Amino acid sequence: LGYHLEGPFLAPAKKGAHQLRWIEAASDDIVDLWVAQDCIRIVTLAAERADNLGRIRRLAEAGITVSLGHTNATYEEFIAGIDAGATKATHLFNTMPNIHHRDPGAMVATLDDDRITAGIIPDGIHCHPAMVRLATRAKGFDRMLIVSDMMSAAGLQPGTYGLGGQEVTVDATSARLADGTLAGSIVTMDQAVRNVVEWSVASLPEALHMATAVPARVIGERDRGVIRSGARADLTIWSNDLAIQETIVSGETRYRRPS
Repeated sequence: LGYHLEGPFLAPAKKGAHQLRWIEAASDDIVDLWVAQDCIRIVTLAAERADNLGRIRRLAEAGITVSLGHTNATYEEFIAGIDAGATKATHLFNTMPNIHHRDPGAMVATLDDDRITAGIIPDGIHCHPAMVRLATRAKGFDRMLIVSDMMSAAGLQPGTYGLGGQEVTVDATSARLADGTLAGSIVTMDQAVRNVVEWSVASLPEALHMATAVPARVIGERDRGVIRSGARADLTIWSNDLAIQETIVSGETRYRRPS
Protein backbone atom coordinates (compact mmCIF):
# COMPACT_ATOMS: atom_id res chain seq x y z
CA LEU A 1 0.00 0.00 0.00
CA GLY A 2 2.94 2.36 0.55
CA TYR A 3 4.31 4.34 3.44
CA HIS A 4 2.94 6.68 6.09
CA LEU A 5 5.73 9.11 6.99
CA GLU A 6 5.01 10.57 10.41
CA GLY A 7 7.41 13.49 10.29
CA PRO A 8 9.86 15.09 10.23
CA PHE A 9 7.98 18.41 9.73
CA LEU A 10 6.54 18.24 13.26
CA ALA A 11 6.20 20.68 16.15
CA PRO A 12 9.24 20.28 18.42
CA ALA A 13 7.06 20.85 21.49
CA LYS A 14 4.83 17.92 20.45
CA LYS A 15 7.48 15.56 19.11
CA GLY A 16 6.47 12.60 21.28
CA ALA A 17 9.03 9.84 20.75
CA HIS A 18 10.42 11.42 17.58
CA GLN A 19 14.00 12.66 17.72
CA LEU A 20 14.43 16.43 17.77
CA ARG A 21 17.55 16.38 15.58
CA TRP A 22 15.59 15.07 12.58
CA ILE A 23 12.76 17.56 13.13
CA GLU A 24 15.22 20.46 13.22
CA ALA A 25 17.15 19.22 10.18
CA ALA A 26 14.10 18.76 7.91
CA SER A 27 14.24 20.65 4.62
CA ASP A 28 12.36 20.79 1.34
CA ASP A 29 14.87 18.40 -0.21
CA ILE A 30 12.88 15.68 1.56
CA VAL A 31 9.64 16.85 -0.05
CA ASP A 32 11.34 16.78 -3.45
CA LEU A 33 12.24 13.15 -2.80
CA TRP A 34 8.74 12.23 -1.67
CA VAL A 35 6.86 13.66 -4.64
CA ALA A 36 9.29 12.03 -7.08
CA GLN A 37 8.19 8.57 -5.93
CA ASP A 38 4.89 6.70 -5.93
CA CYS A 39 5.32 4.78 -2.64
CA ILE A 40 4.49 7.63 -0.21
CA ARG A 41 0.79 7.53 0.66
CA ILE A 42 0.46 9.66 3.83
CA VAL A 43 2.62 12.36 5.38
CA THR A 44 1.96 13.70 8.89
CA LEU A 45 3.09 17.24 9.65
CA ALA A 46 2.23 20.20 11.88
CA ALA A 47 0.25 22.89 10.06
CA GLU A 48 1.74 25.75 12.08
CA ARG A 49 5.39 25.02 11.31
CA ALA A 50 7.04 27.56 8.97
CA ASP A 51 6.42 26.80 5.27
CA ASN A 52 4.26 23.75 6.03
CA LEU A 53 1.14 25.19 4.36
CA GLY A 54 3.07 25.27 1.11
CA ARG A 55 4.27 21.72 1.73
CA ILE A 56 0.70 20.60 2.36
CA ARG A 57 -0.41 22.06 -0.97
CA ARG A 58 2.48 20.47 -2.82
CA LEU A 59 1.95 17.04 -1.28
CA ALA A 60 -1.81 17.14 -1.88
CA GLU A 61 -1.27 18.14 -5.50
CA ALA A 62 1.05 15.13 -5.86
CA GLY A 63 -1.75 12.84 -4.66
CA ILE A 64 -0.26 12.22 -1.22
CA THR A 65 -2.70 12.26 1.69
CA VAL A 66 -1.72 14.92 4.21
CA SER A 67 -2.47 14.32 7.88
CA LEU A 68 -2.07 16.91 10.63
CA GLY A 69 -0.50 15.76 13.87
CA HIS A 70 2.34 16.19 16.37
CA THR A 71 1.09 19.75 16.37
CA ASN A 72 0.83 22.73 18.68
CA ALA A 73 -1.53 24.52 16.29
CA THR A 74 -4.24 26.92 17.30
CA TYR A 75 -7.73 26.27 15.97
CA GLU A 76 -7.12 28.82 13.20
CA GLU A 77 -3.73 27.35 12.23
CA PHE A 78 -5.18 23.86 12.06
CA ILE A 79 -8.07 25.03 9.87
CA ALA A 80 -5.52 26.74 7.60
CA GLY A 81 -3.88 23.34 7.16
CA ILE A 82 -7.22 21.85 6.14
CA ASP A 83 -7.81 24.72 3.73
CA ALA A 84 -4.39 23.95 2.21
CA GLY A 85 -5.39 20.35 1.48
CA ALA A 86 -5.00 18.20 4.61
CA THR A 87 -7.74 15.57 4.96
CA LYS A 88 -6.72 13.54 8.01
CA ALA A 89 -5.67 14.00 11.64
CA THR A 90 -3.01 11.73 13.10
CA HIS A 91 -3.93 10.05 16.41
CA LEU A 92 -6.49 12.52 17.68
CA PHE A 93 -5.86 13.87 21.22
CA ASN A 94 -2.25 12.67 21.33
CA THR A 95 0.55 15.20 20.75
CA MET A 96 -1.97 18.02 20.42
CA PRO A 97 -2.54 21.03 22.73
CA ASN A 98 -5.21 20.66 25.39
CA ILE A 99 -8.72 21.99 24.77
CA HIS A 100 -9.68 25.31 26.33
CA HIS A 101 -13.08 26.92 25.82
CA ARG A 102 -11.47 30.16 24.60
CA ASP A 103 -8.62 28.43 22.75
CA PRO A 104 -10.05 25.23 21.24
CA GLY A 105 -6.92 24.23 19.34
CA ALA A 106 -6.26 21.26 17.08
CA MET A 107 -8.49 18.78 18.90
CA VAL A 108 -11.67 20.80 18.47
CA ALA A 109 -10.70 21.77 14.91
CA THR A 110 -10.48 18.05 14.12
CA LEU A 111 -13.85 17.30 15.71
CA ASP A 112 -15.51 20.37 14.20
CA ASP A 113 -14.50 20.14 10.54
CA ASP A 114 -16.07 17.46 8.35
CA ARG A 115 -13.25 17.72 5.83
CA ILE A 116 -10.98 15.91 8.27
CA THR A 117 -11.06 12.17 9.04
CA ALA A 118 -9.60 11.47 12.47
CA GLY A 119 -7.42 8.54 13.39
CA ILE A 120 -7.57 7.40 17.00
CA ILE A 121 -5.62 4.82 19.05
CA PRO A 122 -8.09 2.75 21.12
CA ASP A 123 -5.57 0.93 23.29
CA GLY A 124 -6.81 2.27 26.62
CA ILE A 125 -3.44 3.99 27.14
CA HIS A 126 -3.33 6.73 24.51
CA CYS A 127 -6.99 7.62 25.02
CA HIS A 128 -9.54 6.98 27.75
CA PRO A 129 -12.53 5.02 26.39
CA ALA A 130 -14.81 7.99 27.13
CA MET A 131 -12.72 10.19 24.82
CA VAL A 132 -12.98 7.61 22.05
CA ARG A 133 -16.77 7.58 22.51
CA LEU A 134 -16.93 11.39 22.54
CA ALA A 135 -14.85 11.71 19.37
CA THR A 136 -16.88 9.10 17.52
CA ARG A 137 -20.16 10.78 18.48
CA ALA A 138 -18.79 14.11 17.24
CA LYS A 139 -17.32 12.84 13.97
CA GLY A 140 -19.54 9.89 13.12
CA PHE A 141 -18.37 6.44 12.09
CA ASP A 142 -17.57 7.55 8.56
CA ARG A 143 -15.05 10.18 9.71
CA MET A 144 -13.21 8.11 12.33
CA LEU A 145 -10.61 5.48 11.67
CA ILE A 146 -8.99 3.00 14.03
CA VAL A 147 -5.19 2.97 14.06
CA SER A 148 -2.94 0.79 16.18
CA ASP A 149 0.19 3.01 16.08
CA MET A 150 1.96 -0.24 16.98
CA MET A 151 5.73 -0.36 17.18
CA SER A 152 7.79 -3.43 16.32
CA ALA A 153 7.47 -5.05 19.76
CA ALA A 154 3.71 -5.51 19.40
CA GLY A 155 2.88 -9.15 20.06
CA LEU A 156 6.22 -9.83 21.77
CA GLN A 157 7.07 -10.32 25.41
CA PRO A 158 7.71 -7.39 27.77
CA GLY A 159 11.31 -6.20 27.60
CA THR A 160 13.62 -3.61 26.06
CA TYR A 161 13.43 -2.98 22.31
CA GLY A 162 14.77 -0.50 19.79
CA LEU A 163 12.86 2.26 18.01
CA GLY A 164 14.78 4.51 15.63
CA GLY A 165 17.98 4.19 17.61
CA GLN A 166 16.26 4.70 20.98
CA GLU A 167 15.61 2.19 23.75
CA VAL A 168 11.95 1.48 24.43
CA THR A 169 10.67 -0.34 27.50
CA VAL A 170 7.64 -2.51 26.81
CA ASP A 171 5.40 -3.82 29.58
CA ALA A 172 2.05 -5.59 29.41
CA THR A 173 0.16 -2.52 28.17
CA SER A 174 2.49 0.12 26.70
CA ALA A 175 5.81 1.07 25.10
CA ARG A 176 7.73 4.01 26.58
CA LEU A 177 11.03 5.86 26.38
CA ALA A 178 13.16 6.13 29.53
CA ASP A 179 11.43 9.40 30.48
CA GLY A 180 7.97 7.81 30.29
CA THR A 181 7.03 9.22 26.86
CA LEU A 182 4.76 6.88 24.93
CA ALA A 183 6.63 5.37 21.97
CA GLY A 184 3.81 4.09 19.81
CA SER A 185 1.56 1.33 21.10
CA ILE A 186 1.57 -2.45 21.34
CA VAL A 187 -2.13 -2.96 20.62
CA THR A 188 -2.91 -5.12 17.59
CA MET A 189 -5.66 -4.18 15.15
CA ASP A 190 -7.96 -7.03 16.18
CA GLN A 191 -7.69 -6.00 19.84
CA ALA A 192 -8.29 -2.37 18.88
CA VAL A 193 -11.52 -3.40 17.16
CA ARG A 194 -12.54 -5.47 20.19
CA ASN A 195 -11.88 -2.49 22.47
CA VAL A 196 -14.06 -0.19 20.38
CA VAL A 197 -16.92 -2.70 20.58
CA GLU A 198 -16.43 -3.55 24.28
CA TRP A 199 -16.26 0.15 25.25
CA SER A 200 -19.66 0.72 23.56
CA VAL A 201 -18.09 3.12 21.09
CA ALA A 202 -19.56 1.27 18.12
CA SER A 203 -21.26 -1.92 17.02
CA LEU A 204 -19.09 -4.58 15.40
CA PRO A 205 -20.08 -3.56 11.84
CA GLU A 206 -19.34 0.08 12.67
CA ALA A 207 -15.99 -0.77 14.28
CA LEU A 208 -14.97 -2.86 11.27
CA HIS A 209 -15.99 0.01 8.99
CA MET A 210 -13.68 2.31 10.99
CA ALA A 211 -10.83 -0.21 10.61
CA THR A 212 -11.23 -1.00 6.91
CA ALA A 213 -13.39 1.11 4.60
CA VAL A 214 -12.58 4.47 6.18
CA PRO A 215 -8.77 4.18 6.07
CA ALA A 216 -8.95 2.75 2.56
CA ARG A 217 -10.97 5.76 1.43
CA VAL A 218 -8.56 8.20 3.08
CA ILE A 219 -5.69 6.99 0.87
CA GLY A 220 -7.85 6.66 -2.24
CA GLU A 221 -8.05 2.85 -2.37
CA ARG A 222 -11.37 1.94 -4.00
CA ASP A 223 -10.99 -1.85 -4.19
CA ARG A 224 -10.05 -2.43 -0.54
CA GLY A 225 -12.02 -2.19 2.66
CA VAL A 226 -15.20 -3.31 0.90
CA ILE A 227 -16.81 -6.64 0.04
CA ARG A 228 -18.11 -6.56 -3.52
CA SER A 229 -17.51 -8.12 -6.91
CA GLY A 230 -14.22 -6.93 -8.36
CA ALA A 231 -12.74 -5.77 -5.07
CA ARG A 232 -9.53 -7.22 -3.68
CA ALA A 233 -10.23 -10.47 -1.80
CA ASP A 234 -8.51 -9.54 1.45
CA LEU A 235 -10.89 -10.81 4.13
CA THR A 236 -10.81 -11.45 7.85
CA ILE A 237 -13.31 -13.93 9.28
CA TRP A 238 -14.43 -13.22 12.86
CA SER A 239 -16.33 -15.37 15.36
CA ASN A 240 -19.27 -14.07 17.38
CA ASP A 241 -16.93 -13.58 20.34
CA LEU A 242 -14.69 -11.32 18.19
CA ALA A 243 -11.82 -13.76 17.71
CA ILE A 244 -10.04 -14.02 14.37
CA GLN A 245 -10.90 -17.33 12.68
CA GLU A 246 -9.30 -16.94 9.27
CA THR A 247 -7.30 -14.45 7.24
CA ILE A 248 -7.60 -14.43 3.44
CA VAL A 249 -5.11 -12.48 1.33
CA SER A 250 -5.79 -12.04 -2.40
CA GLY A 251 -8.29 -14.89 -2.21
CA GLU A 252 -5.91 -17.34 -0.49
CA THR A 253 -6.14 -18.45 3.13
CA ARG A 254 -2.97 -17.39 4.96
CA TYR A 255 -4.11 -18.11 8.51
CA ARG A 256 -6.72 -20.36 10.06
CA ARG A 257 -7.30 -20.53 13.79
CA PRO A 258 -6.53 -23.99 15.19
CA SER A 259 -9.68 -25.87 16.14
